[in-house]
Amino acid sequence: MRLIETLLLLANLLAFFIVAIPLPRAVCWVRYWVPIVPLIAIAQVLVEGPRWQMIPAYVLTGLLLLVWLLRIVKRGSLDSNRLIAGLGSGLGVLMLVISIALPILVPIFHFPKPTGSYAIGTLTYHWVDSSRPELFTTDPNDHRELMAQVWYPAKNELAAARAPYIQDADVVTPALARLTHLPGFLFTHFKYVTTNAVVAASIADDTSRYPVLIYLTGLDGFRAVSTFQIEELVSYGYIVVGLDQPGAVAMVRLPDGRQISGLPKDEIQPLIDQSIEQQPTTPTLNGITLSNGIIPYFAQDVRFTLRLERQRSGGWTEKDIALTLSTMRMVYKELPGDGYYIEIPTMFHVNFTDLPNWSPVTSQLGLTGPINGQRAHDIINAYSLAFFDKHLRGQPSTLLDRPAAQYPEVLFETRQP
Repeated sequence: MRLIETLLLLANLLAFFIVAIPLPRAVCWVRYWVPIVPLIAIAQVLVEGPRWQMIPAYVLTGLLLLVWLLRIVKRGSLDSNRLIAGLGSGLGVLMLVISIALPILVPIFHFPKPTGSYAIGTLTYHWVDSSRPELFTTDPNDHRELMAQVWYPAKNELAAARAPYIQDADVVTPALARLTHLPGFLFTHFKYVTTNAVVAASIADDTSRYPVLIYLTGLDGFRAVSTFQIEELVSYGYIVVGLDQPGAVAMVRLPDGRQISGLPKDEIQPLIDQSIEQQPTTPTLNGITLSNGIIPYFAQDVRFTLRLERQRSGGWTEKDIALTLSTMRMVYKELPGDGYYIEIPTMFHVNFTDLPNWSPVTSQLGLTGPINGQRAHDIINAYSLAFFDKHLRGQPSTLLDRPAAQYPEVLFETRQP
């Protein structure tokens, strides 16, 4: 929780005891603490910003002030009816518990400090591929546009403000909730979450070149949804380019204010299925027939990004799981050279995103599968870093030679000459 939020909860706790417990005459002056608490609530809203998790705390602040004022006006008559006093105290305890528990269970979370030696800088670009039409708008004159966020190794700037988790949270989080069929307010507090990155930080200059990686989120995500992994890789000297692909992500807001929302799953799934195998009916999108589905179109975003970089120097069905695993196994078996097959049976798809950081109870609720969320992130970061270090930097890693004793939950195979 944030500083003033914590202060407000403690202030409410003290005010509750002042209102609920008769005070000796010697300390009656303490009762004047109660009207001070609303001032703390106002300061919290103005300085830190309101969020829905704090609504019970705001309500409790108002109720405590109301009871305090009524006691002054009625001069103790509220306490004469024991039933009313008991019900009021019970309701107050319930409100107090909820007001404390909710911001703890759904917090303004923080990302762990990456373990590498580099600080992290970030910049966002707007790219237009004038050679391709935009399939996810109805205007035939629109060209494909991408929002790309670049994270890079930077010089340490301790006093600099940290970059937001989601730059366009006001439009992205409602779209995220809508596409996942969750309440619209659920993710609104993400606008207060910051990362370890600094916008436009000075790039680290201890080397002239850094390996470049491209990160793509899954459907209904956003370009920073795996910040835990991105920041870890950057801290070890990688540049990561995250793409917001219109149609694939929850929402893209372009610099001129236009917004392109992701399609609901029942609308985009036929386009994906067509990319895997021919369907009985060829799907269309905004009047355009897509005989090869949508995956090749999304793949062109990556090719376009690679060209620019040279110039610039959970909810899965059993069928989805089986198809993905069989595809991974088939690709591994048909590799022309050496390669690796890594499978973590206890891990869910959302473990590849930041979701385990969103609340301390995600693991307890079963959202991250049988594996602990932080454990899953540690495994992903370890194998990602080992793979890129070996194949982009030529640094061997024993983690890629054989199954690792420190990660017994990982099924590991390798094909090496």
